[in-house]
Formats: sequence, structure tokens, C-alpha cells
Amino acid sequence: MISPDITESKQAGIAPHEIAALSRQLTEHIRDVFWLVSPDWQEVLYVSPAYEEIWGRPCESLYARPLDWLDSVVDADREHVIAAINGKSAGDLADVTFPEYRIRRPDGSERWIHARAFPVCDAEGNVYRFAGIAEDITEHKLARIALEERDRSFKEAQEIAHIGSWHYGWAGPLTWSDELYRIYGVSPETFTPTIETLINLIHPDDQPAMQAWINACASGDKPEALEFRCVWPDGTIRYISGQGKLMLDANGKPGHMAGTAQDITARKCVEEALRASEERLQLATTVGNIGVWDWNVVENELTWDESMYTLYGVRKENFGGAYDAWSRTLHPDDRQFAEAEIQAALRGEREYAPEFRIVRPDGSARNIKAVSKTFRDQHGNTLRMIGTNIDITEHKQAEQALLEAGQHKDEFLAMLAHELRNPLAPIRNAAYVLARPGLDEPRLKWAQETIEGQVTHLTRLVDDLLDAARIGRGKITLKQEEIELTALVEKLMQSIQPLAENKGHQLTVRLPEHPVRLRGDPVRLNQILLNLLDNAIKYTPDGGWIELAARMAGQEIEISVRDNGMGICAELLPRVFDLFQQDERKLDRAQGGLGIGLTLVQRLGAMHGGRVTADSEGPGRGATFTVWLPAKAMPARPAAPEAEENVSHAPGMRVLVVDDDVAVADSMAMLLEVTGYVVRIADTGQAALEQIPVFQPQVVLLDIGLTGMDGFETAKRLRELPEGLGLCVVALTGYADEKTRTQALVSGCDHFLVKPVTITVLASLLEKVAETARSAADRGASG
Repeated sequence: MISPDITESKQAGIAPHEIAALSRQLTEHIRDVFWLVSPDWQEVLYVSPAYEEIWGRPCESLYARPLDWLDSVVDADREHVIAAINGKSAGDLADVTFPEYRIRRPDGSERWIHARAFPVCDAEGNVYRFAGIAEDITEHKLARIALEERDRSFKEAQEIAHIGSWHYGWAGPLTWSDELYRIYGVSPETFTPTIETLINLIHPDDQPAMQAWINACASGDKPEALEFRCVWPDGTIRYISGQGKLMLDANGKPGHMAGTAQDITARKCVEEALRASEERLQLATTVGNIGVWDWNVVENELTWDESMYTLYGVRKENFGGAYDAWSRTLHPDDRQFAEAEIQAALRGEREYAPEFRIVRPDGSARNIKAVSKTFRDQHGNTLRMIGTNIDITEHKQAEQALLEAGQHKDEFLAMLAHELRNPLAPIRNAAYVLARPGLDEPRLKWAQETIEGQVTHLTRLVDDLLDAARIGRGKITLKQEEIELTALVEKLMQSIQPLAENKGHQLTVRLPEHPVRLRGDPVRLNQILLNLLDNAIKYTPDGGWIELAARMAGQEIEISVRDNGMGICAELLPRVFDLFQQDERKLDRAQGGLGIGLTLVQRLGAMHGGRVTADSEGPGRGATFTVWLPAKAMPARPAAPEAEENVSHAPGMRVLVVDDDVAVADSMAMLLEVTGYVVRIADTGQAALEQIPVFQPQVVLLDIGLTGMDGFETAKRLRELPEGLGLCVVALTGYADEKTRTQALVSGCDHFLVKPVTITVLASLLEKVAETARSAADRGASG
């Protein structure tokens, strides 16, 4: 408020008219607009010349139209200016503060104005006019707007990049930008940033490093960016990268510290995912023996990953890192081919994807499969090749093993055909001889022995094949019992001695003085020793010697079969127990056999808890096969007297042969008839059912693989007949597996025999059936 008090001016000796003149000169020379208006603002009493410069309008216009200046205010600001004027009451002595507003000059340009007004009172304190001053703040306003825009852009950039800034003066506080609060997970309302509170936000494991980093910045050092973790109040862990610098004042002395902090959690997650991905890739390439290479063709720089060095067996420092260094690793026989494939790829003829061999520094060879991609410029010139090498050595070895297995299979099938045809020739010849009239006794006996011998040979071939298949599928079950070694060998000699004598071999047997007892399957143990001795007889020339020796070795019996025969070559010795494996074949096939006997020996021995080895000094030096089996020595005891074999037949017993193979049925019927049995034949299951009431057999020899109604169903139907209750049904089949045997017995068969069956075995079974029938009859008569 301004009052017309001129006491001080009078005291100073200045006349009032001088003060008025001085005031007018002042208002007319300053750059701001000075004005006087009536209390109701409806009359302009005075306006300084600066009005014309700032508003761009003549002062006279205001005297004529007092509100002319208000018309220049832009529409968006005019309402606020009018509100400030209207808010003043007549007796209000407070100053009027206008909001900053814009005016539009006649030339269209805009200016920013800052204005205020204050009342002027008379001696009684009554307001009789308003004085005011208007300042052109355009330059200041635009600078401030630009600064605000820059600050806003800076904050937006910090927010987008998750970067915050800080400032720390030695005497002042630690100040943060808004983004820093978000980065550290705290609120400006509840958190006051200081060095101490900042340290408390850092993960405990990273606090020492943070303190050392701050100290380094404060000492003027230029530390590297520090990566650390902070812990949000909710326990969330974030990764942060900090930068800091000591700023000097004008005198070159430490002034303050400033820096930034950036949230790098997303980057860290990506880095961790990339690291994990690289580890998985490295694991895959290591496990798969896969190496990755990159050849810069222009610079001839060849880069390998770690798997490549492992694959090639070279150390990184010993590898030249160029094409020639790789070329020197190629197998001499494959170098020309591999390099030709490279050149073809460089010319664009095809991608580089050959298979070749390399030679490692230790001399070992490996098979490699290469796959690559060629990169070219816009003119077609090759720039680089990137690819992989895969170690396919094991794959190649498996391919070779399959090839050899296929070859062994083909050889085996040829052997099988040969071995099966060989017995058929003498059987056919013997059959022809038997058909001749007036055959004398010697020739008849020869024919009989020939046929029996060849049938026995065929039976052994088939049994060996079936045993190999059963063992491979785990279908053989051992029938364990106590066996004395001497009895086992004596029974074995009955079969093997004639074979040795036929070739003039000297066969020696040496057994322990005290009895030795084994626990196992007598049939399978006999098969083990029989196959070893049969193998020795085959491969020992006429007149040679063979020895079977046994001795106790701890809790095992060691049984060896030695000969002075053909021996075994070193290449075959490691594979001698493999299936279908034999030494080099010749067209004469003098030794015969299918090459599965030793395989059975090894596998049956293992099933008994034993083991088998083979030794030979080479071709022509003989061989030794040794088998170890669990056993225990027993005290010596007198041998029990041998029981006399007394197998009598049951002449007159009625037997029905059921088989759809005419030759098998007729031969079995003839065999039984000449032995004294009464026989009938049925070629189907239905025919058998029809003959039961008429023929009333005591025994039915039933083939399982009948056409139409099979043997299982026939057996069930037989048991449903009135005559079938006391009938003895014997399954006689070529199927020797346990499943067939079990199903036959469940279907109603009393016994199970495998073709071909000898007359001795069959007669013994029929005698037991007859004896059982007689005993039942005797019990019935006595009752």
C-alpha cells in the first residue's frame, strides 16, 4: 500500500514536485509497465511507455478504453486474470497478485506477463486508486518451460531405462531422483536416503564391496561400475549396476559426488538363461560327442569350441587355428576326399557334409560326420563356414557289427541247410535198402543203425537250436538236484566214447579221488560236458588225444577238456563263445555243427553260477576249455550196485495215434505194431473223438499242432466223453517250449513228450500206464 506521506522528503529538503518528476522519469525509463487506475478499475490514470513496447499497442488506447489491455490476454488465461481483479473489494487493502498470463500482440506474437497491483490510500487511509507493475517474463518463462521439459524428459528416460541419479555433497544430504526410489523399492514418504540407510538396502553379502566402492569414489579414484544386489522390503532381490564420480569445485578441490544406479535385473535374468542354455548346449555336445567350428575363409581363421579339441584329442595351444592345422589331422586315406568336399562347398556345388576319419595324436582313429552351412556375400563369394563334427565311431562300429552279424547269419543258414541235408542222404539210402526184397540180416541192421544215428544227429541239431533260443529269451528253467560228478561223467562216456573211437582218439578221464557233489540240472550239466567233448572230437584229427580232467579248486570243481587238435586263431579266441561263431569254413565241412555248442556251454554254465574260458596257443597247437562250477567234496563211500534195466512192453495195449502228418502217423503206428501194440490212426481231432467209443483205446498219442481242432481243444473234448475219464492222453509234439507244455497239461493231457521220441522212452511210459491200470484192476477185484 502506498500513502502520500512526504514527511521524510520535506525533512530531506526535496520539494513534492521534484519527487513527482523523479517518479515519472523512473517509470518512463524502466522496461516494466507501470500504471495507475481508479479504485473501480474503470479509468486508467497513467501507463508508462513500456506498455507500447511490451503490448505493442499505443498508450492512448488505454486511456480511451481502460480494458483494452485485457482484450490482449489470450483466451485460456483471461478468465484467471479477471477473477483476480473481481476478487478485490473496495476497502480491501491487500495487494492483487495476478497469475502468470500470456498476451497476444497485434503482430501475432505472444508474451508472458507477471503483474501485481497494490492500493494507494489518502491521509485517512482510504483507497483512492490502484498502482501496478507488469513485467515481461517471456525469456525467463520459456527458459523455465524448457528446463521443466528437459527435467521431465530426463525423468522419463530414467524411468524407461531404470536408471536413477544421485548427488552427495560433503556438507549436504544424499539426494535421489524419483527413479532411484523405484529401483530400491522404497517410498520417498517413508525413506530418507543417507549413506547408512543405502548400505542397509544392499544384500548382506554385497555390503563390503559397496562400502569399498563408495570409499574409492570419495578418494578420487575411478572405480569400475559395481554390480550388486539390493533387497526390497518384501524380500525381492534386484540386481543393480552403480556408477560414481568425485566432482571438483572451481578450486580443484573435492566438491561433491554424483552418479547413477541402473536396475539390471532383467539383463541378469537373460544372462542366467543364456548361461544355462550354453551349459545345456555344452552338455549336449559333450554327451553327443559333437564339436562346433567356425572357419573365417577370408582370413583363414578356424575357431573350435572345447568339444572339438576333445574330439580331435589335441590341446588348444597346440592347434594352429587354420585350415592346414585341421587338414593334418585327417586320415591319409580320407584326406583327398575330405578336402575335395571342402572345395565343392566353397564353389557352391553342395553343402559340406562328408564322413571321414581323423587320426589323433595318440595314433587312434575316429570316424567323423561333418555338417556345415556356408555363408556368402552379395556377389557369391564365400565368407565363412560354420558347422559341427560328430564322433560316429561307435555308430560305425555298430554298423560293422551288424554287417558281421548278418554275414554270420548267412553263413549259419548255409551251415544249417548243409547240416540238415547231410543226414537226409543216408536216411534216404537206408530207406531204399530196406525196400529191397530178401534183405539179409547184416544189411537190415546197417539200415536200422544208419537211420537211428542220423535221426539222433538231427535231434541234437534241433535241440541245440531250441536251447539257444530259449536261453536267449530266458525261457529255460533248471531242475536242480544233487549230482555226483563220477555218475555224471560215466553216463557221459556212454555217449561220447563211441564217437572218439570212430576217429581213433585216445580219450583220457581223470577225476578226483573223493566223490564230488554238484547241485544242478543233470541234463544241462551233461549237455555242457558233452558239447565240450564233442567240440574236441570234431576239431582233433584222427589218432589225436583228448583229456577230460577235474579237480577241486576251493568251493568249485574245475573241469577242463584239452586236445591236440586244430587249435584256435588269436582273432577268433575272444569271440569263440559267440553265437554261430566257428573258425574258418571249408567246403568239405569236415567238422560239421552249427557253431552254437560253445554258446550253450557258456550260457548254461552261467545259469549254474559257473564260468567258462577258452585257451589256445594258435592254429595246430590244440585248445583247452575250462569250466568252473560250484561243488563240494564228499567223503569216499562204496559204490551202489547197478540196477538192471528191465523195460518190458505191454503187448495188446490199444493205442490211438492222432496226427495230421501221414508219414509221422504211419511210422509211429508201424513202430508200435511191430513192438506188440494194437494201433489205430486218426488224422483230425474230430476223427479221434469218433474213434474213442468204437476202438476204446487205453492211450492216445496226441499231436498238438493239428489242423482245424488243435490238440488242446481235442484233449478237452476227450475228457468230456464217458470213455475219456480213465484215458491216458500223451501230448506228442514238436513244440518244446514251456508254454506249450503247461497248456497241454491244463487241457487234459497226462504226459508231455517232444518229437522225435525213442521207442525206449515211449515203451517205458506205456509200461507205466499199463502197470497203473493193472494195479487199479487188482484193487477193484479185491474190493
